[in-house]
Amino acid sequence: MIPSVAPGSLLGAPSLSLAALTRLGAPIPIASVLGSVAAAGSGDFPRPGSSAGPSTPVATRDHGITMSRVIRVEPLFPGSVNPVDRRAEVWTVTSAVMQRTVRVEVYRAPDGLDAPNVYFLDGVGSEVPSGWSTGMGWGDPVLRDRAVNVIAPTGGPASMWADWQSDDPVLGPNMWETFLTTELPPLLAEGLAGRSAPLAHNGSWGVMGV
Repeated sequence: MIPSVAPGSLLGAPSLSLAALTRLGAPIPIASVLGSVAAAGSGDFPRPGSSAGPSTPVATRDHGITMSRVIRVEPLFPGSVNPVDRRAEVWTVTSAVMQRTVRVEVYRAPDGLDAPNVYFLDGVGSEVPSGWSTGMGWGDPVLRDRAVNVIAPTGGPASMWADWQSDDPVLGPNMWETFLTTELPPLLAEGLAGRSAPLAHNGSWGVMGV
């Protein structure tokens, strides 16, 4: 894979660790993480809880996918009676560059606020649902009520959210840098007509991860 994110930035914004966001530690440049795994493949990254990789590919190319678009938007917590949870959504989108569908969690800022968009990038496991959906993120009222839109892509285990030179036999197509910087932003800005409004975005971007 070829990491090509400029040092300490993505979309021109500083890359932050979750600790940095919560003022518990220093920022972690994403490029320093990506650069250390430039030649790695799926064999170097056992899935969490197992010493062996998955028996089937995480994703395969669907050659019928030729454009990036939002397919549907659904509530992340459909059974919740807490009105705040209505701001948490699951967007299913297609990626033309990876020719696959991607599950993206979107956590909107409080109503009426134009806010920065911040990517939350899970670690090697890339859990479903994401780590942000739990007590360390959305479950913490202090973080949940911040004026920020949190966007958490899923389905990229061991990808390091980079563009890879070729598809991996286990992890499938990984062109995450292109997806996050080129394909997804206009989809978030457009929303899904009749179902989900565009994000109230003030033009600023950031990245955090664990």
